[in-house]
Amino acid sequence: MVPRSTEVINSLAITTASNNGSAGSKKRKISAVEQQELVSHGMENQRCTLKAQGFSDTTVDIIVSNQRAVKIRSRYHSIQKQFSIW
Repeated sequence: MVPRSTEVINSLAITTASNNGSAGSKKRKISAVEQQELVSHGMENQRCTLKAQGFSDTTVDIIVSNQRAVKIRSRYHSIQKQFSIW
């Protein structure tokens, strides 16, 4: 059995959340500097992940500099950019 006071609290929370005056999600604008930071953080995260998996520095350099990997990162960045604008 659910106490009456919990029902009141839950209905107030639902009402507050649904009546916040927002018609939907807001678009977030990202500056060019922030976009560059996102890309550099992504590359650094990839390096750290590969090193944590036990790859040598040379292997990590080869993987990161691989043209296919660059293309994939570029494609991912453009998709990420579209979502940040959306």
